[in-house]
Amino acid sequence: MNLLKSLFIFVAPVLLIFIVVQGAMIWLDSKSVLVSLGVVFSALPLLLFLSYIMLFRKLARTDRHLLAVSIPTIIGLLLVSIGGFDNTALVLSVSGVLITAIYVYWYSDNGRQHNNSLGEGELLPEFMLKDLGGNDVSSESFQHKKSLIFFYRGNWCPLCMAQIDEVADQYQKFKDNNVDVIFISPQPSKNTNNLANRFNLDFRFFIDKHNKAAKQLGIFHEFGLPMGFQVLGYESHSVYPTIIALNDRGEIIYSDQTSNYRVRPEPEELLKLFTR
Repeated sequence: MNLLKSLFIFVAPVLLIFIVVQGAMIWLDSKSVLVSLGVVFSALPLLLFLSYIMLFRKLARTDRHLLAVSIPTIIGLLLVSIGGFDNTALVLSVSGVLITAIYVYWYSDNGRQHNNSLGEGELLPEFMLKDLGGNDVSSESFQHKKSLIFFYRGNWCPLCMAQIDEVADQYQKFKDNNVDVIFISPQPSKNTNNLANRFNLDFRFFIDKHNKAAKQLGIFHEFGLPMGFQVLGYESHSVYPTIIALNDRGEIIYSDQTSNYRVRPEPEELLKLFTR
């Protein structure tokens, strides 16, 4: 199933572009302008959304139903219906709506199982990571200070990058509350080094090579990488976006195991964990 999702997100933008172009061609062929707009609107919102998050990487979260995309897409189908019966236009617009629905309700939902061993009151299990210098580091080093741990998918994930930027903006507040902010990813070490160099902050970055820690913690995402990103040096498997907060005794006081990669906690919500 995950492999199908990886393939879907690779193919979907191509199909959306095709639908938009075909909608424009209906206009150029002097057919109904309303039908043309309907076909374009059935595919363009999701295409613009995907383009925006990939190009600008400023959006860390959305609502679960992605209404800003879903509603215009449905309006597009209605415009085609109102504009007159055209088999080709109807097929194109229905296809746009279906691709959007699949993305919102199937692709975005990772279907993960909640790991109770990462629940509130549990001790963080011990696991091993690599630091930026390639040295082995035990998770025991996190257990003697208040810590906020982010397992993120990699530099390729635009929502992950936007979330890290948000946390960086709140850096001083985390520091004032003596919170150790930790980022862990299975991506190649050079990518993590590049990300760490973006910030002149006391964040800690680690590499979970081959997802060993993710597998141990039950947050491993098989075939979690979109098809095609392998050419950039990423492995096909990834990690489910996960946030774990620890007190200074190594006890878990909060864990976010989101079932939808677009739904993530606000940084202010995370700050409140340490300022009660």
